[in-house]
Amino acid sequence: MKRSTIVKSLAIGAVAVLALGLASVANAAGKACSNATLKGAFADKDTGFLAAPPEMAGPFAGVNLETFDGHGALTVGES
Repeated sequence: MKRSTIVKSLAIGAVAVLALGLASVANAAGKACSNATLKGAFADKDTGFLAAPPEMAGPFAGVNLETFDGHGALTVGES
């Protein structure tokens, strides 16, 4: 690749990252969070190391599905 093509590619990539980063901040500005706005299913993964009790000590990993109903209730499914 020519040097100018590499520079252009990097510049386009940097602008795209900046635009994507600012878009989420701009959408969240001025909006309050409440139970009503927390609605739907969300997944997360947990990893780490348990130190105690000794019989459970060691690495762990898990995946959770959390479902919020918009009224303050939460249902968690683990796998």
